[in-house]
Amino acid sequence: MKNFQKIILLSLAPLVLLGSSIQNSDTRKIMHSVFASVNTLLPLSVKLEDFSNPKNVGTIKKQLTILNENVGILSKHVASTSNESNKIAALNLAYDIEELNALYKSADYARARYVLHGLTENCVNCHTRLKNESVGQGLQVHFSEKNKLGLTGFDLAHFMVMGRRFDDALNAYEAEFRRDPSTLDSQSFFEYMRLAIRVKFDLKRVSNFLGSLSRDLQKNVELYEVLRNWQMAIADIEKMNVPRNFNLATAESLLKKAGVINDYPSDESGLPYLLSASHIFHTLLDSNKNSPENLSEIYYLLGCTEGYLSMTSWIRDQDLYFEQSIRANPKSKWARKSLVAIMNNFQLDYTEPSEPIDSEVQAKLKELRALIDNANKK
Repeated sequence: MKNFQKIILLSLAPLVLLGSSIQNSDTRKIMHSVFASVNTLLPLSVKLEDFSNPKNVGTIKKQLTILNENVGILSKHVASTSNESNKIAALNLAYDIEELNALYKSADYARARYVLHGLTENCVNCHTRLKNESVGQGLQVHFSEKNKLGLTGFDLAHFMVMGRRFDDALNAYEAEFRRDPSTLDSQSFFEYMRLAIRVKFDLKRVSNFLGSLSRDLQKNVELYEVLRNWQMAIADIEKMNVPRNFNLATAESLLKKAGVINDYPSDESGLPYLLSASHIFHTLLDSNKNSPENLSEIYYLLGCTEGYLSMTSWIRDQDLYFEQSIRANPKSKWARKSLVAIMNNFQLDYTEPSEPIDSEVQAKLKELRALIDNANKK
């Protein structure tokens, strides 16, 4: 996890994490401005030699300055909206771009390029928690044919998700999977599954596609077994008739099947259950129709879910959900469970006994503990 996240991500107390829509025209306008700079920067960063080429440095610095300004505007705008949507992703993006600017200005081009590519995870992480709503053709990063030679089909699909071109992304992923299934591993499917299930909740499409790959995976026994388990899980989810039983109890049942809230460890076979539960949790939060007790439970279970889904080290926001569980209802059992989860996670972050815990983190943990203690005294 990035160092600043140890402090920053737990210091965003007033934020409510809602995977809500981007229908607001002002938000969309600002996002288009942000994407315009990204559309210039990403093609120039495919090769390090282009990213560090003196003839491109002026253009890149100019776009980084514009990008920094627009992301600052986006963060402030999102913070002012009534539904407080997407604040975490916007703030994470702002910090990443600040770091990117500093690295590029110091001519540390390799690290700056790494940060630029990594920060796209903020866009994907946010967009794959939003409703599957129509946003026209989405946004597109324009790569030259020469640049495309330096990218894989997975890279291009990732950038499509970043621009909310969901259908194009699913098609691109499926084409890449078919190219040479024998070279794949299970993590190759994570973003595809996240998009197809958490955003679009198209279980039938996923099941049919995984089945079509099976005959080409006889030699890749490990992946064959994982995909077969996913198909079995999807068939089980379909029997649950989630659209008709779209509630907290169904989400809890999905997590139990995944092993997340049982005493035994979960494995990759539970991914469809986790993504389906995440789809329900984010939709329930979107509704703004939850009691404090239910809200506390939803945030706690969502924190558990996202913890298992965080296969990338770039973004880890489960502690934010745990914090919101505490703030939603400090007197609930979910608040106590959330505090334990946060403390356990931070113990893992500070693995060296001699490494001091940041004073800001200590203060945050003390504050959250006091909220629970004071609520239970009443």
